[in-house]
Amino acid sequence: MLTAEDGVAGVALARSTQPNLILCDLRMPELDGYGVLETLKQSPDTESIPIVFLTASADQSHRAASIAKGAAGFFAKPFDLKALLQVVTDHLPRNL
Repeated sequence: MLTAEDGVAGVALARSTQPNLILCDLRMPELDGYGVLETLKQSPDTESIPIVFLTASADQSHRAASIAKGAAGFFAKPFDLKALLQVVTDHLPRNL
């Protein structure tokens, strides 16, 4: 597992490592989660990486916007661990 301290670092890390899945907060310094999602979806090298948002925001409009923008999932903290694991499992390649 790799981590990044902000959205800009996260985008750079995703570009250099090509992860199988990204767990991302919505509220981050430098570049928020939507910015990370939009930036990665614009590049052929990173557009297919599933991004799941974990956030403290329980606002349902964030959930709808996240899914509409192409996020693989959205979980407000505290979240249901079984539901998160199911989304992660559903989006990881079968051969891992």
